[in-house]
Amino acid sequence: MSTNNFPTLMDEKIDPDAGSYNPWREAGRPEQDRNYTVHFVMDAPPQVVPRNTGYIGEQKNGERNRATFLLLRVYSADLPPLPPHSAGVDLPAITVYDKKGKQIAHYPACEPYPEGYDVPADGTMFPAFPLPDHRAQSQAGRFDLSSNFGIDVDLLSNADILYLNTFYSREHGEIFAVRFKKPKTVNHAQNLYPWSQDLDFRMWTACTYNFWNGAAHSCVTAEDIETDGTGYLTMVISEKHLRPANATAQEGVTWLDAGNFLDGQLSLRMLPRSAPFLERLKKDVTKLDFANPYVPQTAFCSKSVFEEGGFDACASLTEK
Repeated sequence: MSTNNFPTLMDEKIDPDAGSYNPWREAGRPEQDRNYTVHFVMDAPPQVVPRNTGYIGEQKNGERNRATFLLLRVYSADLPPLPPHSAGVDLPAITVYDKKGKQIAHYPACEPYPEGYDVPADGTMFPAFPLPDHRAQSQAGRFDLSSNFGIDVDLLSNADILYLNTFYSREHGEIFAVRFKKPKTVNHAQNLYPWSQDLDFRMWTACTYNFWNGAAHSCVTAEDIETDGTGYLTMVISEKHLRPANATAQEGVTWLDAGNFLDGQLSLRMLPRSAPFLERLKKDVTKLDFANPYVPQTAFCSKSVFEEGGFDACASLTEK
């Protein structure tokens, strides 16, 4: 089985079934269904790929693919993140056919858990590496475009996402701060919806991770992130006891837990990466072109420095 990704089927690109509508393309119609059908074919792709169809029979190196798995990714939902869920809708029905079109298996749509099932809470604590990772030492505060902790593979990454990642470590300061102008994305409180024509792109999320145990400590979506009076956002990453008193929504600052580790990674996931806005951002991040206000700037400092002067004070100390 190849670890390379096949072409994706993104929600807004999927044509709905007859009599249904796609809620990612247009405003809701309560009286209509939101049903869709997609096909995954274990064969090499033709020159023209039909709508709602993915061909998964040939690996990128040209060899035959004999097995694969499907990931249904939900990046934001109204439900709490735990227990894991499918955003309040049933899991899709799956039907398997052989090459001649004969049905050989069918699994009906279902809820993630049986009725009355008590989902156990997983309290597993993964150990951390006792030394800081080299990326947090040599590349701290610099954003890159890798989807896998700086490794040049696409294992489990999403081809529809622009990944912006940066690294931090206690060695550089108690506080790691990130600041940039907030893009216009889906925000229901502001009547900005997936089908709104004036979005920069649809959505983005931010998560903090430890390198070696893979655990996510904090995650926020764009709708959770406040801005200051100039439209800029600031994210502060620190351990809980080092959270600055002014790292609050009222101050236009979003705090994320760094966890009790020597180092970590901040990952921004922006969707869809094909948006012209993100195509420009990708180039400017690579060039470190901070004339683009949406290119993230970073700084390290102490808790007291940030409390005294916010991001500007933190950045001025970093520059010295």
